[in-house]
Amino acid sequence: MKHLILLLATLLPFSVVQAGEPSAMFGQELASVSKPDEINIDFYVDPLSTVPNYIRVGLDDGEIMVDYSGSQSLSYKWFINKELALYGGLGLNASTADQIIIGGAYTINNDNIRFNINPVINAGGGTTQTDLYLGAFMKFDGIKDKKMMFGAQYHADLTNSTNSGVTLGLRWLARKDITIDLALFNANQLDFPGVFAINMAF
Repeated sequence: MKHLILLLATLLPFSVVQAGEPSAMFGQELASVSKPDEINIDFYVDPLSTVPNYIRVGLDDGEIMVDYSGSQSLSYKWFINKELALYGGLGLNASTADQIIIGGAYTINNDNIRFNINPVINAGGGTTQTDLYLGAFMKFDGIKDKKMMFGAQYHADLTNSTNSGVTLGLRWLARKDITIDLALFNANQLDFPGVFAINMAF
């Protein structure tokens, strides 16, 4: 599957330049996609919830998202404009064959502040899971002038409100091809080691 995606990425024409950093943060999708000449790999660990780990391949007007973690899905995220992206996907294995994923992201970037809204519906197996992510992120210069961003996220589980909660953490743009997310306050509680994510771009 990965070789097929890499082949598609080399054959399709590229013209639109989009995100300069990962197109997701703290488990929520942003209104951006990988650059047409990039492959991004997510490695996301959250002990309190299940968050997909994606291989993202940038195309001309969006990105292919292959979930290589437990749920295993194939999605496509359409880059509408700098503030809006829509995505949809299907399950890949026997246990998720009837899975349907529909979501969208609306992002506002204002100087050093970013606001994001990400609703997502995940239906399959006779059940429907609906989630809403709200995020506010503030950029500032960090260690040795590397870019850092403080983030606050509210996850509203509209199917089971007891799973809703707040996450507070940092994003460090360690290099132009490596981004690290870390949150020690997660789902309304101190959580160690908490949320850890690393994204590598190729």
